[in-house]
Order: sequence, then structure tokens, then C-alpha cells
Amino acid sequence: MFDEKQLLIELREEISIIKKAIFSIPEWLSLSDIADDKGFSRQGLRQKLINDFEPEVDYQYRGAKIYIARNAVSKIKRKRSNAKQ
Repeated sequence: MFDEKQLLIELREEISIIKKAIFSIPEWLSLSDIADDKGFSRQGLRQKLINDFEPEVDYQYRGAKIYIARNAVSKIKRKRSNAKQ
């Protein structure tokens, strides 16, 4: 059985591991990568960003490519395979 001190030490170590994992994710991710992950076409995700998200905060253009903020990715719902068209 763990005592409280040992439990706190283990929790601190686990939190440290989680923080490292979160900060290893780039701040900006390419639209193509997110579209593949979420099941959208690139054009469909681009349109969703334009309609529902704030430019320069949630997404930005870098030349001809669009990058999505790490914080905005979680707000993009996965496309349902049985969604009505």
C-alpha cells in the first residue's frame, strides 16, 4: 500500500510526463495533417475554418499553406461517417 508521500511523488512524475507530451506537440499543425486525422477533405476543413474559426488566432496562412493552432484542433469535431449530406 502506498503512503501519501509516495503517491504524491508518483503523481508529480506522471504530471511531468504529461506536460512533456503536450509541449512536444507543435504550436501550429498543417491543415493537411488535421484533415487526414479528422476525416475531412482539405477543402472541407478549409471551409469550416473560414466559417467557424478566427483567422490569425485559430488558423493562419503561411504562403499557400494553412496552419491550425494546437488549441483550435480540439474544437474541430470529427466528421461522422453517417452524417447527412
